[in-house]
Amino acid sequence: MSPRELPRYSVTLSQEHCFLPRLAALLVSLSLLAAAAPPSDAQLGVTGLMNLGWNDCGLTSANSNQFVDCSAPAAVYELVGSFRLNRNLTGFVGVSTTLSIRFDGASVPNWWAFQSAGCREEALTVPPVTALAGCANPYSGANQLAAHLVEPDSPAQPNAFQIRHDIVRDTAVALTGGTLYSAWRLRISSQNPNACEGCEIPACIYLRSMEVFRVVGPSVLIQSPEVRNVVTWQGGPNSPGLCPASGPTAAQRSTWGAVKSLYR
Repeated sequence: MSPRELPRYSVTLSQEHCFLPRLAALLVSLSLLAAAAPPSDAQLGVTGLMNLGWNDCGLTSANSNQFVDCSAPAAVYELVGSFRLNRNLTGFVGVSTTLSIRFDGASVPNWWAFQSAGCREEALTVPPVTALAGCANPYSGANQLAAHLVEPDSPAQPNAFQIRHDIVRDTAVALTGGTLYSAWRLRISSQNPNACEGCEIPACIYLRSMEVFRVVGPSVLIQSPEVRNVVTWQGGPNSPGLCPASGPTAAQRSTWGAVKSLYR
């Protein structure tokens, strides 16, 4: 399998009775944006900052690291992404995100093998966004469709892997500038029926970028943290430079049509 082939995806629906035709129509309309040449974010004056934390939207040091008892049989740990825009934004429909998970050593531990046929392929899930401490819920009052992909980070980093996470609501809504909004949740379960090794190995989780999408008009590409875009697991790796300092990251703008094509 080549590095660009994506070995896994999963879909989580936020409600038992989702209006799938409405979701499909929304995704089709978003994909049409790929053919447009809208004004840039800078022209509109909309910019944003992003954050990453454990378990809620708190931005203190208490949310920056997750120490884990690897013998706990049924614990769950959640990564939470959040963002804040500088101005009001109309027509919000979803967020696309890329994260990198990195470890000391030469490879990714089996405990983190969330990909298809991996040692713990069912351990990473994407629950719907609900009320979270510290931020507002931009998906409130709508049905949610969320999915993630697990793939190699890059050939140069065999000790890392990448998660692409996308979430969309089925109706557009206006966001208020200056408000901290929850973007997504990623849930890691400690259940380990295959006795996969590596839970105790320190890691860093690096939020590379978020892209906030509108039903019509340009997206807002966020590459800089408000407080932090790096959190750690078991205290973080010891290798110098493996975990980047929180700061701007390189990313390329996409369209929702391009994002959606990853899941076909």
